[in-house]
Amino acid sequence: MLFLHERDRLLERASGNASLERGLAGGGLVLGAGLVLLAIVVARWIANGFGALHEEHLSVLALALIALGTQVIFGSFFLSILALGRRNSSST
Repeated sequence: MLFLHERDRLLERASGNASLERGLAGGGLVLGAGLVLLAIVVARWIANGFGALHEEHLSVLALALIALGTQVIFGSFFLSILALGRRNSSST
């Protein structure tokens, strides 16, 4: 358990490699891949005349990637906001 102003070696090592930009880029790539897969599913559905959709597995994968990418993006913002206090307090 960590308390306010305590340091954790694992978190400090991970924060050295992670940044807002990397999180946004990674989350954007995952989100983009999910959107591309979803567009493929919709295009196939339109090509079949809006009939029965037989792309359940691909649809689930696309939506999971979209959700994961969104979580990574918002998590990156959240962690960068948390890191603002540490960067300002460590420089003083």
